[in-house]
Amino acid sequence: MATAAAALASVAPSLAPKANDSRKAVVSMDASELEKHVLAVDDKSMDRAAIARILRSSRYRVTVVESATRALELLAMGLLPDVSIIITDY
Repeated sequence: MATAAAALASVAPSLAPKANDSRKAVVSMDASELEKHVLAVDDKSMDRAAIARILRSSRYRVTVVESATRALELLAMGLLPDVSIIITDY
């Protein structure tokens, strides 16, 4: 679980306590603010699996699809309304 200082650093880096700062940061956040939704688009199944594993281990919520066409379909249908980040290959 992320500490309050780490959560603050990810949301507002300039407000995060410095390494030598002994003050404690108190941040009120719910889990949805900490868990960003990533849409990963890659035509290779091995790459999709690796990307998903890495991102999930860093507490991201991940949706993987095999093509830009499929990603656009899902986005257009409103099935992925809360995507924060899209990762694609070329």
